[in-house]
Amino acid sequence: MIDAAHLARKSFFAVGRTLNLHVLAPRSFAGVGGILMLHRVSPTDPAPLGIHSGLCVTPAFLDALIPALTAAGYDFVAMDAVPGRIASPTGRPFLAVTFDDGYKDNAEHAFPVLRRHDVPWTVYIAPGLVSGATHLWWEIAEAAVATLDAISIDTPQGRLKLLTRTTGEKLAAFQRIQQHIMTELPEAQVASFIRKIAAMARIDPFAHNRSELMDWNQLRAVAADPLCTIGCHTQHHYHLARLEKPGLQAEFAVAIKAIEAETGLRPRHVAYPYGYKLAVGRREIELAQEFGFATGVTTRHGMLFAEHASAMTALPRISVNGKHQNVGDVKLMLSGITSFMAHRHGGPVTL
Repeated sequence: MIDAAHLARKSFFAVGRTLNLHVLAPRSFAGVGGILMLHRVSPTDPAPLGIHSGLCVTPAFLDALIPALTAAGYDFVAMDAVPGRIASPTGRPFLAVTFDDGYKDNAEHAFPVLRRHDVPWTVYIAPGLVSGATHLWWEIAEAAVATLDAISIDTPQGRLKLLTRTTGEKLAAFQRIQQHIMTELPEAQVASFIRKIAAMARIDPFAHNRSELMDWNQLRAVAADPLCTIGCHTQHHYHLARLEKPGLQAEFAVAIKAIEAETGLRPRHVAYPYGYKLAVGRREIELAQEFGFATGVTTRHGMLFAEHASAMTALPRISVNGKHQNVGDVKLMLSGITSFMAHRHGGPVTL
């Protein structure tokens, strides 16, 4: 199956690198700085079908990227410093490094690189993932369709048998499972549903969480280092916009309490699960303000501007991902030109 959009993006970035578009982009597009969004850092790609290869970069790439961006004039700062740098720009652009979900490889492979370069970082934790109340469903679903020849699921349209023999069938089956999880199932039923998928493929979803995610002992160990900040990724990594208000409030309140109980530190920063436009809206960012978070980050693509001082819980990020493991690609994104193309404007991206 050909991903036309991905091929178009690759072509654009190749042309952008050749023409040095990051140098030619208007300086006003770049704002005052940016927040880098990462998930996994591993020498090998953990995605069996490549569906989620974009979530992983290699330690070698991260090790090359940081000094290149430092040489380009960026200051690396902690998330605690972001509000002040937005409100009172120093003239030098800044970058904050963030990781979503709390993967074990963040401590094993990313942290040594970050420590070597003295770069602060924030990792956003969902306590429900740590405890096993919820699962990394996107990874389990990919592993299941990679292993099986067919998967049956119950949907509002009836029971569906999804063939998963060929690569094309596997990708289509994953997309249908994803659609079911993201649009048809109530959030509270996702965990039980993915456990059924896991059972078909003889995958232990609890063992998968334990093997891929940091436990509380590991989180306390990284939190003890001055370079690391533990942020909140809500309690269960639910699609927040699909929740009724009491459930939404609980996602913040329970997560804050759990993180503080386990680490001794109340989280000051939040990352909204999924983070795209339909997953987080004004209701969610206002509630983050009410809970006292200093910043809230989405997955919307964009740089930071002085105007974000009035929207600190609706900050965009720049994705550093496996599909663009090239320093030139990251520089192109940091120039703001890709945000301009995505949103048809060169100013601040919020919601």
